[in-house]
Amino acid sequence: MPVVVEFTEAVITLRLIGEYSHDDMRDAFLTGMGSPATTVGGLLIDVRQSLSLRNRPAAEVRSMSRWWTLRAQRFARRMALVADPGTLEHGMARLSYPEIP
Repeated sequence: MPVVVEFTEAVITLRLIGEYSHDDMRDAFLTGMGSPATTVGGLLIDVRQSLSLRNRPAAEVRSMSRWWTLRAQRFARRMALVADPGTLEHGMARLSYPEIP
């Protein structure tokens, strides 16, 4: 299973493992959250075992960032990303992303 969803107290965690698509990640989040009215206190995305991000074009990463921004209220605008050195070869931290309203 490329995307594993876990709940710990008020946080939803997505563990991205191996190869997966943006659709896999989106579907796992939406299924894990259930109703569109469901909110949690934070979102943790663990990409330490991800193989997909190493080859993903920056434009796709920006697209996913915009997707998360539109749903920021659902995780109280609190999001963390856990990565090992080398996982994000293209410097995701330097990519521009939209303001969270």
